[in-house]
Amino acid sequence: MLRARTPRAGWGLSLALVVAACGGDVTTPPDPVRPSGIIYTGDVTPGNAFRVIAIDVATQRFDTLAIPFGTVPFPTVSPDGEWLAFTELGKVIIYKLSTGLARDITNSYADWRVTWHPDGQRVLARRTPLGFARPHFVLVNIDRSGETALYSIPPDRFIGGTSAWSPDGRYLYFAENYNLESALLRLDITVPGAAPDTVGPANTQVVAVSPATGDIAVAYYERAGLNRDTMLVAVMNPITQAVAKRGTYRVVVNLAWSPDGRFLSVVYGDRVSPHVSLEILDAKTGTVVQQMPVFTAGSDVPLTWVAGPPSK
Repeated sequence: MLRARTPRAGWGLSLALVVAACGGDVTTPPDPVRPSGIIYTGDVTPGNAFRVIAIDVATQRFDTLAIPFGTVPFPTVSPDGEWLAFTELGKVIIYKLSTGLARDITNSYADWRVTWHPDGQRVLARRTPLGFARPHFVLVNIDRSGETALYSIPPDRFIGGTSAWSPDGRYLYFAENYNLESALLRLDITVPGAAPDTVGPANTQVVAVSPATGDIAVAYYERAGLNRDTMLVAVMNPITQAVAKRGTYRVVVNLAWSPDGRFLSVVYGDRVSPHVSLEILDAKTGTVVQQMPVFTAGSDVPLTWVAGPPSK
C-alpha cells in the first residue's frame, strides 16, 4: 500500500537559514489543498439492514442518516447532493434529503443497483425480469415521464458491482464478468443499439469517473481466474487509455472521485473480515493523504462524493 513519506523536521529550518544567509527571501510554501466535501456510503447493521452514512471528509465525522425505511440497500446520491436513490422490493426509490419526500419511479419489481446520470434527472438501474427475459440496464426519468432500455447482458455473463458515467453523460462504463474473468466496457448511449467497446485493463472490477476531468479510476486484478490475489488501483486517461498505477490492495470494494478531481477515495478490505477501511489518495501521485475510521459493511459498499458546506 502506498503511504506518504514525511520529511525530516529539521530540513525546512536548515534550508531557511541557508537562504537567509545568502541574502535571499524566505517564503513559506503554500498550504497543500486538503480534501473536503461529503462522502455518502453505507454499512450493514447486525440485523443485516443497510443504512446510509454521511462522512464529513475534513473532520472525519460519521453521521448515520435517519431514513424512514427499514433498509436502504446500496444508496447513491445525486450529483447536486439533494436526492438519495436506492431500491426497495425491486422498485427504484428517490428520497429528498432536505425534506424527507420519497417516491418510487419504477414499478417493475425487478430493479436493483442504481446510479445517477450526471444530469441529475435520470437514474440508471439494472433490471432482472422474471422469466426468460435477459437482464439489462434501464435509464429512468425521475419525473416518471419515461425510461429507455439500454444494453442487454449476454446469457453467459453478469455485471460487476459498479458502473459510472462520463461527465457529459454520453458513455456508461461498467465491468462485465465471465468465467472468473472480467472486462471494462464503455457504452455510447447516444447510438441506439450500439454494442459496448472494451477499454482499460483486463480483469477490472470497479470503475469511477471524475466529474471534473473525465479521468477514469479502475481497480483490477493483477492475475485472472483462481490466481486472483491482489488488486491494483490505477487512473486511466479516457482518450489515450494510458494507465498510471496508484496503489495495491487486497480487495477494492469501491472508488469515488472528489468533485474537483484532485482526490480519489478507496474502500478496501481483506476478504476475511466484515470490516472495511476508507482512505483518500492524491489522484496524481497515489500518496495517501487521509485515513478514515474502519467500519462494517457487506460485500459491496456504495460510495458517492459530493461538494458539501465547509466544515467549522
